[in-house]
Amino acid sequence: MRRRDIPMAILAAAIVSPILTGCSESRRGETANYPRTPEEIAAGVVPVDDRLPPGAWRRYGADPTGRADSTGAIQVACSVSTFAFDDAGGTYRVAGVIDVGSNLTVAGIANRTELIVTAADSSVFVAQNANRVLIEGIRFRVLMPSALAYTAPVVFADSSECVCRDCEFSGCSWAGVWLPNALNCTVTGCYFHDFLGSVQDSADICVYNNASNNIITDNRCFGGNDHGILIENPYNNAFPSNNLVARNHIAGQKAYGVCLYVPDEGNTYNQILDNNIENISGIGFKGVSGPGIYVAGTGAGGTLIAENTITHCCIETRVRTESPGGIGLHGMSATNAPLTIANNVINAMASYDGIVVIRSAAKISITGNTVQFPAGNIEGTPIRVESSSYVSVTANTLNRPPSEGRCIFVFANGFPSTDLTVSSNICSGGNYNQIDFTSGAGGYLERIVCSNNSCSDGGAAESAVCLGFAATTGAIVSGNYGSSTDAVAFYLDDAKDFQIRENTFNSEGSTSVIAKGSCDGSVYASSNLQNRAIVNLAVGLLVE
Repeated sequence: MRRRDIPMAILAAAIVSPILTGCSESRRGETANYPRTPEEIAAGVVPVDDRLPPGAWRRYGADPTGRADSTGAIQVACSVSTFAFDDAGGTYRVAGVIDVGSNLTVAGIANRTELIVTAADSSVFVAQNANRVLIEGIRFRVLMPSALAYTAPVVFADSSECVCRDCEFSGCSWAGVWLPNALNCTVTGCYFHDFLGSVQDSADICVYNNASNNIITDNRCFGGNDHGILIENPYNNAFPSNNLVARNHIAGQKAYGVCLYVPDEGNTYNQILDNNIENISGIGFKGVSGPGIYVAGTGAGGTLIAENTITHCCIETRVRTESPGGIGLHGMSATNAPLTIANNVINAMASYDGIVVIRSAAKISITGNTVQFPAGNIEGTPIRVESSSYVSVTANTLNRPPSEGRCIFVFANGFPSTDLTVSSNICSGGNYNQIDFTSGAGGYLERIVCSNNSCSDGGAAESAVCLGFAATTGAIVSGNYGSSTDAVAFYLDDAKDFQIRENTFNSEGSTSVIAKGSCDGSVYASSNLQNRAIVNLAVGLLVE
């Protein structure tokens, strides 16, 4: 998938203003009195300044100096007009919720309208069961941290076709924009920074419960709390589905850059495309977090993660329990629709993995990604598949210093791992088995295809093997190229029912291939090419 393949027409259509916005400069400058509107009369509203047009916040007494509370005045503007706006610019103090109804635009003047939020535990603009609401051009500055979840300056709850665009959010504690059960809503062009508090699962943008078909695009998410963008089902059998997260810049979060958490089983088909994610510390949740993109739960079927650039994540992650990596997937179900991780670029992972899949049984395709490891990340692996089945790792380019670690690690750690494909990858560097298949206690590997991979530039240590299998049953190993320095190019130990053909295994040492352990029924076909000796110490291995 290429960047130009993202459905740009759909994105453009989604962020078009749902209703007309703004008013002409000449109208704003008029000095003639504006009579009371039928809506004002019906609501019993008498304008404070009738020189200002209907819908202007100052018409109803809003104070642009910030000295007086403007909550009530802005609420009146939203209640008696379809266009509630700041006509002059200024700083307005608000201390509570302002309800917004359907077909309403709330507009500030870009870079000139600021709302100072003085109540720590309050949302501001809340659309409940509304449609076609637009909030734009407002800077929200929250002054006090909150200990409560489920608050945000902008809330689209059970609402549809609403838009928040070109707004700025600072000082928030739980969310900047919250979309519980929202449908076809858009958050675009917003800037989130300098959040306060430490409420669990705080996020710059939160897509929640059955929120579906929403578009989160072109935002700068620098809030600095738990998540940049959170899509979540909080264990209530809800399914946030078909949401698009695209072209956002996300940086500096404590837990995850983008978190998709759907624990109840189902297929949600969310898409995470073309985002720039960097500097995720992993200090959140007691150091078990840290991925740039984290997808967890049996409800995440059909997820697409493509064209993202992810840099320097898991900075302070302490343990491996929750799939720490640039992209981490955890706990997909065998009933899930296939998931795809394609054409992402991952750089500067100082610790842990580039792409990691743990304890998943869904069909997962990891294809066309580029992972570049820095020096010093010895324990991590550019691609790691652990205790998972039905994973395909194809056509990835993986680079790391020649003196450190693996490039691809397939590990049956306490659980079976079956029906795995590792094909057409380019692996450069590493100081262990560059492509390594092995089983831990209680796990086993079977039904493996390893084909057409190229491994080179490994370290000079004796253990820097190009391709290694241990405790594996039922594998086709074909068309691979391996060139090692001092180590053997191909290593086999306790392998059953292998077909090994048409590979090239070269070594600068004295041995190209070594087999040992119990390899009953294995075959080393004569079609392979090697430049050094074959050492067969295995019991039952037929070498032709």
